[in-house]
Amino acid sequence: MGTLTLLGVMGAIVVAILVSTLRGLARRTWLAALPRLRMLAQRSPPVVRVALRITADKAIPTWRIQSGYHPRLKDPLDERIFRLHEHKKPDFFIVGAVYLDVQAAPVTSLLLDNTEHSDLDEMRLVCGGSACYVGRYLYTQSQAKAKSYLYTRIGKGDALSRELSRQLRREPWIRKRILSVAKSRQAGVSLHLVNREGGYHTTFTSKGSLASLDWALIRDKLIRRSQDGGILHISGYFRTALFEGLDFTLAHLPPSLIVCLDHGKFLQEDNKSASKALFTAFEQELIDFYICTLPELRELMYLADVHVPDGAPAPHILETWVAACHLPRVTIVRCEPTATAATAYVIIDNMVHPPVVHEAVPSSSLTLPGRSNAFNAALISGLARGERGETFEDLIKRCVRDALKEYMES
Repeated sequence: MGTLTLLGVMGAIVVAILVSTLRGLARRTWLAALPRLRMLAQRSPPVVRVALRITADKAIPTWRIQSGYHPRLKDPLDERIFRLHEHKKPDFFIVGAVYLDVQAAPVTSLLLDNTEHSDLDEMRLVCGGSACYVGRYLYTQSQAKAKSYLYTRIGKGDALSRELSRQLRREPWIRKRILSVAKSRQAGVSLHLVNREGGYHTTFTSKGSLASLDWALIRDKLIRRSQDGGILHISGYFRTALFEGLDFTLAHLPPSLIVCLDHGKFLQEDNKSASKALFTAFEQELIDFYICTLPELRELMYLADVHVPDGAPAPHILETWVAACHLPRVTIVRCEPTATAATAYVIIDNMVHPPVVHEAVPSSSLTLPGRSNAFNAALISGLARGERGETFEDLIKRCVRDALKEYMES
């Protein structure tokens, strides 16, 4: 009996090796033939071209990278957006920073001095970071409870990383977690100090394992999952290494995938390489929607050697930016909100449109951690659904208006 079992195990191993070898040979043969197959496909009728493309997507999801074919550069954004509306439930893909948030409240001192304060009411450990907040708002804002694919990087081997992993497993908005683990590195951690009224908070952040999050770790998995299209939201760009291989990855994503980027706050002196990669992606039209705040835009303009005087009005800043740089098809700039209204500017095809304004009293403090991500979540959720007879420009302005409403009233 033992001999038969051993022979069976050995036979299974031999079969597995043969299957793996045959698959490898088939894959190399397929990839070697791709340039000729693509040339033949281009001469075929449209129906045949579509059938061949679908077959290639199913067989080797990363075939575009191997063949040098860049379909996203030839497919207009408005057409891709309206094709997206044909899906009842488009997929959302979120790439970026996830932190373990340590929230301490109330913090009564505004100065760091050699004094002990023992009046904290609570210390909370929760999932935070821009990627987490966008996914969470998408889930809570949608009646259908829209779930997202999460691509991020966490640490391993320490208590904080284990706690973050445990917290992520309990998040209901995550459809599937694609976590790249950095061994012997601590997870990203943010310490939030909040006052009693919630009117201000100070944040201290350690990037930890997020500093080594790059596209090489997640590229193949992202391409494989996103073959049917959807919306990709990139956040925490300047807190990670996502600038490495940015243009190469975005150029080879499936053509039906809409790319939105919100880099968040950053320090000028630490991010020259990342800003250069971002400007290259702008010039190559690889980013469909660029989202930022007015202060963030001014920081980016400084790195691009585009200067405007302090105190310049928003329209002047935006016109200067449009005249000096090549922008994505759509740029959305959110201004600092007031106690009664929120404002955002929309730039479409290098034209600055009148501001979109939503007048309302915020339901809670606008400075609470992650609050601004309600705007991004509502925006990409709106992009996924259209209205009858709506033009591309009307769609963008409606989405921005709804996003401001969610931001102020969520």
